[in-house]
Amino acid sequence: MNQAYYTTCIALFFAAAPLLIGVRLAKPKRMPWWLLSILAALLGWVFSNLAVFFYYEHLDDLLAQAGGINGAAEELIDEWQSDGAKRVFALLFGWLYGLMYLVPWLFVYWIYRVVQRAAAYRRRSAA
Repeated sequence: MNQAYYTTCIALFFAAAPLLIGVRLAKPKRMPWWLLSILAALLGWVFSNLAVFFYYEHLDDLLAQAGGINGAAEELIDEWQSDGAKRVFALLFGWLYGLMYLVPWLFVYWIYRVVQRAAAYRRRSAA
């Protein structure tokens, strides 16, 4: 079950930025840039922390299925014991993941707006 939660958190993390950009496209007055940035940082922090938490809970499940520390493979035990500071980094800088993932979507947003304005300009010029 923890693997499903982990996968869901990863999917929600990757869906958050395009959804925020979509809301910005649909209702720019309801989604100002400052709100978009805050929500991207907040959702990035929440989903990255949840993903790391459920990942290690999933490793606990795998370890229990393998028969505990005495029966599990050495690679699984090593992965379970050493988190490589993933938990601390997600706790302190998870917000940065959300903002960094937002940047490419801002580029997509910018391209869409340029194309949209060019099409509007051509329609006005043709009329």
